[in-house]
Amino acid sequence: MLIQGLVVPVRETALILGERISSEIPWSTDSQLVASLAIAVLLGLVTARWANNDRLHRLLRRLGFTRQTSYASEWFWAFAENPTYVVLHLDGERRLYGWPEQWPSSPETGHFAIAEAEWLTDDSSVPLPQIEHVLILASSVQMVEFIRPDTLAVDGANQ
Repeated sequence: MLIQGLVVPVRETALILGERISSEIPWSTDSQLVASLAIAVLLGLVTARWANNDRLHRLLRRLGFTRQTSYASEWFWAFAENPTYVVLHLDGERRLYGWPEQWPSSPETGHFAIAEAEWLTDDSSVPLPQIEHVLILASSVQMVEFIRPDTLAVDGANQ
């Protein structure tokens, strides 16, 4: 119904433009179908964009309609809203520092893809310059630290 309602101003605009440029192309059921399809695709893309970056829910929170975010979980929200280097605390007291290129929607399933990875020890770090990405099983991560950007050293290492 929304799409059909939006077709009306599109049709009127097309007819006015057609008169101004002396076009002999009439508005038909085919024209209406094409306009409906274009509006549906555009509306779908805009809605998906708004829903996947929390803009729609942010607006609805400000208006008092909801307290929810559009993210799959608080876990996913933390990564999406905090683009920074992380330290993954893994099973066996191992720690991996790096830039999260990809992360799972939940802490129970999926993998992290960590770029610029370094293993952290108690008093130093071991860079892995030959490694492009490290995939880490999400279920092996005990805790995630998000490094404040203003504390990063010039070379990107957190020391």
